[in-house]
Amino acid sequence: MASGNYIIRQIKDISAGKHTKWQVGLTDEPLNGGAQLGNPLTWLHWKADSEQEARNAERFFLDRGMKSAGQTTGPAVYVYILIRNR
Repeated sequence: MASGNYIIRQIKDISAGKHTKWQVGLTDEPLNGGAQLGNPLTWLHWKADSEQEARNAERFFLDRGMKSAGQTTGPAVYVYILIRNR
């Protein structure tokens, strides 16, 4: 598991400041998430220490222009980023 700050640092490194190309979201089922989202080109996820940590990390990127990958229902502790197939 990881803190929200760790997840933010990881995503910042991967997205290299190109937040508009990526989408961010939360899930409780990371192994099925890619298929549920149409088998994206790239799919990465991190397990947060808590749901609040996950929501904080997601909010950080939404506030900086990253698009939402969709709403999740129920508790979710996995933060994911993806690039959809074109």
